[in-house]
Amino acid sequence: MLAVYKRELLSYFRSPIGWLAIALYALLGGFVFSNSMSVSSAVNIGDELGFLRMVFMIVIPLITMRLFSEEKKNGTEVLLFTSSVPLFRIVLGKYLSALTLLLIMLSSTILHVFVVLFMGGLVNASTIGSFIGFIFLGAVFIAIGVLASAITENQIIAAALSFIIILGTQLLQAIAVSTEGIVVSILNVANVFRLSVETINKVGENVAAGINWLDPYTRTDSYALGVFKLSPLVFCLSLVILFLFLTYRILEKRRWSQG
Repeated sequence: MLAVYKRELLSYFRSPIGWLAIALYALLGGFVFSNSMSVSSAVNIGDELGFLRMVFMIVIPLITMRLFSEEKKNGTEVLLFTSSVPLFRIVLGKYLSALTLLLIMLSSTILHVFVVLFMGGLVNASTIGSFIGFIFLGAVFIAIGVLASAITENQIIAAALSFIIILGTQLLQAIAVSTEGIVVSILNVANVFRLSVETINKVGENVAAGINWLDPYTRTDSYALGVFKLSPLVFCLSLVILFLFLTYRILEKRRWSQG
C-alpha cells in the first residue's frame, strides 16, 4: 500500500494537476483572507474555510478523476488486478494520496492562521473546529471522487460524476425544503386517508428531516461554532468506508469478469 501511496502522491507533482489544484485553492483562499483583512478589523478563518468548502466541487473532481480511470484507459488496470498487493490496499493507497494532497492544499490556510496570530488575533475553538470539519468533509468527497473514477475510464465523466454528487450535497437543504412543499401539496390534494393539516405538515417535516440527515455539511456545522460532537465524525467516516468499499467491490467484480 505504501508503494501505491507514494507513486500516486508523486504523480500529482509530475503533472499539472497537483500544482493546479494547490494554486487554485491558495488563490481563492488568499483572496478571501486578504479581502477580510481589508474590509474588517476582525478576520475569521472559519469564514474562509466555509467559503473554500464550495471549492470542493471543483478541486476534488480534479484530483480524483484520474486515480482509476487512467489505469483503465491505459490498459494498466490489469497490473493492479495481478499485483501482490491486495486490491483493497491499492484503493486505500490511492485514496490516501488524494487526501494528503488536500492536506497540503490546506497548509496555505494554516499559514493564514499564523498571520492572524502574528498580528495579535485570536484562534479559538471555532477555528480548530472549522479545520476538523473541513478535513472530514474533504475526506468524504474524495471517497466519492475515487468511486466515480473507478466507474468509468473517461476522466471527464469521472470528474462530472463527482462534481454532480458534491454539488447535490451542497443543495440538500434546498432540496429538502422543496421536497417538503411538494409532499405537503400532494397530500393536501390527494388526501385519501383524510389526514389532518397538522399530520400532513408533520409528514412533510419528517421527509425534509430525512433528507437533511444525509447532509454532511449541516452535520459538521457545529464544529465551526466550537461545539465538538462525535456523531458527525462517525457519520463522515462511515461514508468514507462505504464509498471505498463500493470502489473495491466494483474493481473486484471487474477483475473476475476479465479472468
